[in-house]
Amino acid sequence: MKTIFFFLIFLITLLILCDSPTPEVIFLHEISNLSIPQSTEIDLISKINKKNSLIQTINFNDIQIKIGRISLKANMVYERDRNFRMIVSSIFGNEMDIGSNHDLFWFWSRRMKPPGLYYAAYTDLYNCQLKDAFHPLWIIESLGIGKINQNVDIKSNSKYIVIIEKRRGISNTTVTKITLIDKKLEAIVGHYLLNDDEVIISAEIREFNKYLLPSKIITIWHQENVALEWTIKKMSINNKIDTHNWQMPYCKKTINMGN
Repeated sequence: MKTIFFFLIFLITLLILCDSPTPEVIFLHEISNLSIPQSTEIDLISKINKKNSLIQTINFNDIQIKIGRISLKANMVYERDRNFRMIVSSIFGNEMDIGSNHDLFWFWSRRMKPPGLYYAAYTDLYNCQLKDAFHPLWIIESLGIGKINQNVDIKSNSKYIVIIEKRRGISNTTVTKITLIDKKLEAIVGHYLLNDDEVIISAEIREFNKYLLPSKIITIWHQENVALEWTIKKMSINNKIDTHNWQMPYCKKTINMGN
């Protein structure tokens, strides 16, 4: 059971129910003729990092998630850097509880067989035998509010700044993380995780609100041909969030994925 994680069984189940075509990535296809960025582009990265550092908490209290013809609702709260909680619901009630705090992350699903709450400590992350697409902090990172690493390979073209970063994958292989910044918007518009030249998972911010925070995100799990469309209708920034959100919920049966 070690290989089971956040979306694995849930997405495969939904995949059986969905027959809509998977959308293509847009922004990544526009990268060409890359060159070394100028000082103004480096300054733009610093500007985005400064803006993002001002965001300490976000409460997303009205999210619509579409997977093909399936529609779900979600509430999400985040507190920098690892405190995160998302509860997904359908007409049948709560479907998923996904969370993280400084020390560990967890997942519960109504559809999981056998039933239980799956969790692991971050110190055991590389013992969980997870696929690279299921890194517990991917959802947080895909929101485009994190710190951009400037000590990596940085390129640019007329439209984008391209951040290319080599990372240790969960499966103990080297993967490539690409972050795209739209120069005109002065915002992150895409995150991509690649194994060699194959895209494992992507998250593109297709629409923004007036604060240049995401209002629509398309996440694609390319290996399984599954796409999720996130429409964020309401959010509040830097409001106090109940610390109860960062506690792993009680469940009769718990499964430690790190053992």
